[in-house]
Amino acid sequence: MKPIRLLFQAFALVLLVTGLIVGYTSTSALLPARQSAPSALVPQASVWPESTQYLIPQLTGLGLNNQLWDYQAAAALAKATGRVLCLVPFLRFYLSKGGQPRIPYEHIFDPDELDKYTRVRDMKGCTLACAGVLDRFYSFHGDAFSSKGGKENTHLKAFRQNTKFRANLPEKPIHINDTSVLGAASVSELSRNIASVIEKDDLCIGVVTTYFASMPSEHRKIADYFISAPYIREAASKAIELLFGKEEFLAIHWRFEETKCRDIGSLLPGDRSVTSAGFDKDQVQKEKGLPIVGTGPLCFFSTLTTLKDNFGGQGKERPLRLVLTTQDEIVRAIQEQMEQTGIKKVYLATDVDPTRGKPLLKFLHEKTHMKMFKDLPTGWNKKLDFNQQDVISRVEQEICSSSSRFLGTSTSSWTTTVSEIRETRGVGALDTMLDHIVHVST
Repeated sequence: MKPIRLLFQAFALVLLVTGLIVGYTSTSALLPARQSAPSALVPQASVWPESTQYLIPQLTGLGLNNQLWDYQAAAALAKATGRVLCLVPFLRFYLSKGGQPRIPYEHIFDPDELDKYTRVRDMKGCTLACAGVLDRFYSFHGDAFSSKGGKENTHLKAFRQNTKFRANLPEKPIHINDTSVLGAASVSELSRNIASVIEKDDLCIGVVTTYFASMPSEHRKIADYFISAPYIREAASKAIELLFGKEEFLAIHWRFEETKCRDIGSLLPGDRSVTSAGFDKDQVQKEKGLPIVGTGPLCFFSTLTTLKDNFGGQGKERPLRLVLTTQDEIVRAIQEQMEQTGIKKVYLATDVDPTRGKPLLKFLHEKTHMKMFKDLPTGWNKKLDFNQQDVISRVEQEICSSSSRFLGTSTSSWTTTVSEIRETRGVGALDTMLDHIVHVST
């Protein structure tokens, strides 16, 4: 019996070692066989039957709020096709250097809330179910991204890096330019029309898409399900308590970094200001391709449209201009809002560089006594990763969403997201735009 016992012990040892190896091997290298997809998926009246098939989005936006539009479109596609939406991580804002390059969905948003709109699954579960294999990759960018261009392959490469799927991806995307799909006015219409362009039996498909301009109301509905993670909401409530107690406050978002405003001028040390001596407005207008109003060293990339047209107007052609002004006029606009509303407390969320922009921020603080995130005491929160700027940014959006009044920046997706949160909570999308109320010389 002894040889048999030794053989059994050897076999057990092999199993143990194999288990250890699997535990330290990447998921994509030792994946189980793929789960079978249903043999028939025929679209019914408006929405495809729910299945255990998966849709994995590739996020294309440069910032978190642009990536939210990608996610909203992917959620609409998942609902329209009856697929499970895989929760890919967000990509760190391209200007940020600290924190993780990929941020898990649940670090910013609550997956259980999005699951109320369409079924979701984390990426580990999706990768196992798909065995790391993608059947097809679809691009829904329309004419903006030609299938002959190089950007499509870039998206495939980024997809592999972001999802950790195996290298055997499709060689190229399937470019969808069907106007009945891209121009669908609702999820039910999208569900009916998409049947002719998506292979119904594929287990796992990837998509690269962005805002469906033809159905803004559905995007607005989906936005209600992107709810901040509980610890972020708790952090925002604590921050408001520390900064303002129970007093009401005016929140302002000033979008400072804009490519269209680059080299126009600013008050930041080291910046080249063409608004100083020798400024030729006609020449700058020609170079920028946009009309310029006002004079001064501060620049806003601004819309000419009304608040109603601007809010939720992604995908629409909107008249744009550059608004030049001064720090005195910015203060004047803020003080007028404080006087009109009787609100004495101000919170400022901005991406102005805290070091180079210190003189500007000091001036604003002296004139309005505003508070910023940096004014919170050291060690006030133990759960937040202060190196992850996108997480902190979401906390600031929650702070602005809880203010009595909100002033945004008209071309900013950050402002649009705050407006969506405020509208969901029934406190009003936003009151006005900072770049719309500054006084400029014409």
